[in-house]
Amino acid sequence: GLKSQEVVKFEKFVSKNPPLAEFFSCEIKVGTQDLAYQMLGSQIGQHCAVLEEREGTRASIIPNFPEKKRAKISLSFNTFNRYDFSVSAPVSGWLVLGAPFSEGKWTAQVDQTNTATRKVNGNLVGVNLGPGTYLVSFIFNSRATVYGFLCSGIFGIVLAFLVIRQGFRERWSGIGSKSIIIAVLV
Repeated sequence: GLKSQEVVKFEKFVSKNPPLAEFFSCEIKVGTQDLAYQMLGSQIGQHCAVLEEREGTRASIIPNFPEKKRAKISLSFNTFNRYDFSVSAPVSGWLVLGAPFSEGKWTAQVDQTNTATRKVNGNLVGVNLGPGTYLVSFIFNSRATVYGFLCSGIFGIVLAFLVIRQGFRERWSGIGSKSIIIAVLV
């Protein structure tokens, strides 16, 4: 029940789970999400980034197949809301993160410069890169996460204050009071 309708639709049309990150050296532009999923089911669509353009766009393919040259991608750092990749791309293309796209919640930085993210391959997050070597960071920010951390911090401080106040009132002694205070703070 925690999946959005976009994710449910993505899982319906895409038979395999996407890798954590993948580089596509060609792109296909289509007019709707349904056309994007149809293209992903085709042979060429499995090797290209499929982008949704405005409604009514006719499918167009911009090939860029290098001879035996593939982009090298390595995960250099990650946390619960951030993925940093080292990318060495021999040609222009799209770096696609295997996580669902959320409007306004995913931001990207290429060599510490903010870069626009796009919905790619139906419902994944992608950035366009030229040939070269880059450090690409995908960062997920949601208000719910920020508010959750703030509320947890505030309630933790209030709880620590109450325990310390109670400890001084009852004159806890020795190691017992110190260990309870340290446990609450942790």
